[in-house]
Amino acid sequence: MPLGAGAAAPPGAVAIARLFDCEIALVGSGAARTIADLAGKRVAAPAESVEAGRIVRRLFSAAGVAATFIDAAPGDGATAMRAGHADAYAKVSAALDLSEAPAGARLLAIPFRGAVRDQFLPAELGKSSFPR
Repeated sequence: MPLGAGAAAPPGAVAIARLFDCEIALVGSGAARTIADLAGKRVAAPAESVEAGRIVRRLFSAAGVAATFIDAAPGDGATAMRAGHADAYAKVSAALDLSEAPAGARLLAIPFRGAVRDQFLPAELGKSSFPR
């Protein structure tokens, strides 16, 4: 049950905190238009050993898309795609900036339905995040 600011914690609660307040963007090129188009493709993403990497993998699982993940340090997804090591990349950030995206890249749609809707909150990314 959500608590408002200043509300008393329920009995037995040790800590309450927001874990993540970030947006997730998928950047691809070529014929890819949605997350579904990344099935069987190479996707650069943070390593599974970090929270952002686990969240990206959970998103793909919720969308029912099996991709091959290429571990990339934060900010290196665009470099991996530009070098041909990845077909797309995922970026997770509270202050999303996609200005490093390779020429010809586009944001890929993530349909907000089914398990994606059950596990994630919607966000709309616009020109301020991806000014191309």
